[in-house]
Amino acid sequence: MYFLLFFILIIILLNISLSINIIVSRNNSVNKIKVIISIYKFEIFIINISNLYFKIKNNSIYIEFYQELILYKQTLNEKKKQFKLDDELYNIKKIFKSKNNSILYNQTKKYIRIDNILLTTNIGNKDAFTSAILNGLVYFLYSNLFYYLDSKFYIINSNYLVNTIYNRNILEFDFNCLIKIKVIYMIKLILSLKIKGGE
Repeated sequence: MYFLLFFILIIILLNISLSINIIVSRNNSVNKIKVIISIYKFEIFIINISNLYFKIKNNSIYIEFYQELILYKQTLNEKKKQFKLDDELYNIKKIFKSKNNSILYNQTKKYIRIDNILLTTNIGNKDAFTSAILNGLVYFLYSNLFYYLDSKFYIINSNYLVNTIYNRNILEFDFNCLIKIKVIYMIKLILSLKIKGGE
């Protein structure tokens, strides 16, 4: 009897979906990024990056931000960081070129389900003609971006909106993406990587 209950519990746990909610926004020239990892509606891990700025120093671009890491509502890390953009882009390129990460990406994208992507942008210029041109360019960029994402991933709902603001220089946006993957698929991916890595 206990074994049966334990088996049922394991099956339920393996079929639970892990949710990753990515929120990126720019309002009043303040850039923010927030990543929330949760099981059902329980938030287990939060990465909160606020006051993110791009600074030019010694002819190089630096990213400066305040980072807060939270695990089960308990703050793990809270500090100000600075990275050189060129170095970070090089590191990202190395990660994507790694054999294991390439395998992980190809395997993972089959199991990822994107429940929702919403991108809202307010853009404008003091010149009305320039505002109209910017609106068209952003619409063109977003339509191609969403077409690409739709061809690569299983997306349930996606939407983008571009609001043109006249007589004002402005660039604001809100990006919200909810990604889900079942725990059983994550375990399968980890095991497959270990097996391939050991060959």
